[in-house]
Amino acid sequence: MQMLARFKFPILVFGFSILVNIIGAWAKITHQEWANGALAFGLITQALAVAWAVFVVFDRKKPV
Repeated sequence: MQMLARFKFPILVFGFSILVNIIGAWAKITHQEWANGALAFGLITQALAVAWAVFVVFDRKKPV
């Protein structure tokens, strides 16, 4: 349970970014003007969430 507590926020951010990517893909299919921005935001957010999770893995502090 301690491990899940440490990864709670990176997992939530990653899930949010997946949702943004799905909406961006739908917008791209329907030729919306804001689709490229949504896809870019989703991909950048996913990368940041993965980097945050890697930071949590290698954090040398005591576990929560």
